Amino acid sequence: MLSCIVARSLYGLVSFLCTRYRGLTPDLAMQRLLVTGVNLKAADPNLSPTPSATSRKKRLDFSDCAQVLDNPDTSHIQHSVVEESTPSAGVDESYIAAATAGFHGYPLAQQEFLASPTGLLSKLELVSEVLHIQVCVPGSQSASDGPLSPQKLSLLRTILQRCPSSTGKLHQQQDVACRKVKKRDYNHICQCRNRFWGQHARVTSMVRDALDKFNNTMEDHPFELHFICGVNELVSGPVRSLGEKVGDYNPWTRDKYYHTHINFLAVCKARLYDPPTLFFAECGKDGADTCWCVPVIPQKPEAGQVRCIYCEYQGNRILHPTMESFHGRDEFEKLFYGSNGSYTNDKLITNSDLEVDWVHGVQDGAIYRDCCPDSDDDEDDWIDIF
Repeated sequence: MLSCIVARSLYGLVSFLCTRYRGLTPDLAMQRLLVTGVNLKAADPNLSPTPSATSRKKRLDFSDCAQVLDNPDTSHIQHSVVEESTPSAGVDESYIAAATAGFHGYPLAQQEFLASPTGLLSKLELVSEVLHIQVCVPGSQSASDGPLSPQKLSLLRTILQRCPSSTGKLHQQQDVACRKVKKRDYNHICQCRNRFWGQHARVTSMVRDALDKFNNTMEDHPFELHFICGVNELVSGPVRSLGEKVGDYNPWTRDKYYHTHINFLAVCKARLYDPPTLFFAECGKDGADTCWCVPVIPQKPEAGQVRCIYCEYQGNRILHPTMESFHGRDEFEKLFYGSNGSYTNDKLITNSDLEVDWVHGVQDGAIYRDCCPDSDDDEDDWIDIF
C-alpha cells in the first residue's frame, strides 16, 4: 500500500507540471522535482502569486540533470518551457489533472482542498494563529517545542473541519453517498475487508503477547505498542493440512504455516518523547511456540546481510535481528534442495518483484471503500457471505 501511495503521488506531481506547461515532458518534469526536492512551488515558479524576494534571487540550476548532460539543448528547453513561459493551464485544472492521474477517489474535493483560496495553506495559517504554533528553526528554542496536547489536537480537528470553503459555506465532513457496485465486486471487497481485520486481530494479539514477555525481562522502562509495520504469516511451511481446522492458521490458504515474522514500533512509557524503537518478533500460531521479540539494532556493515528465506520469498521487507536465531535464517540450502519445489530461486526472484509498480487498488484498500451491493444487479452467482 505504501508503494501504491508513492506511485500515485509521483503520477500526480508529474501530471500537475505537464498540465501547467504543455511543452514539458514527463522526463523533464521528474528532473525538476528531483532538483527541487519535490517542492512543487520551486518546481513551478509561477505557482505562488507573490513569490518572495528570496525565491526571486535564488534561481535553481538544472544543469546537472542526467538528461541535460546527455543533451545540452535540454537545458535551454527546460528553462524556456517553465521560467520564461506563461502557464498553459490554471492551478485548478492542474490540480484536477494531478488528482485524476493519482487515482484519487474524489478529484474535485482534492482540488478544492489544495487549490482554493481558503484551502490547506490558509487553514494551517489559521490554526497556527489560534494555537500560537511557531515554526521551529533547527538549533533555535521555541516555547511550543514538543507534541501538541490532546486539547490542542481536538481544537485543530474542529478548525480544519469548519473552515470556510471557496463557496463561502462552512466546510464540514459530510457523509458521502454509498457507492453501488456489482454484487460480485461487493462480495470480493467484503472478503478482503474481513481478511484484513482478521489478520489485524491475530497479529495485534501476537505482538502484545511478545512485548509483554519482553517487558518482563526489563527491570524498568517498559515498552508499549505503537505501530505494526511489517507482517509475514507464511513462515515455517508449507505443510499440507489433512482435514484439521485451518482457519486459525491462515484463512486464505489450506496449507499450514507455524510461525509469523513481524516488525513493529514500540515506545518507552518513561520516555515518550524519544523516537520509537523498531522490534522484530517471531510468533508461533495456536500456541505452537512461545512468542518472543527483540529490538532490531542497526547492524555493522561487516556483519553481512541477515536473510530469511520465508520473508524474501513473500517479498516482505522485514528487518531481522543479527544476534538472534529465527526460523528461515541460514535455511536457504536446505529449502532449495529439500522443499519439493515449494521454494526455488526463480520463484524467489519473481515474488520479490511482485506489484512494485502497482498503482491501482490493493486488497488492504478495501477497508476504506464505502460501498453497497447494487440491488439492480441480477447476477445469479451472488453469495451472501453474511
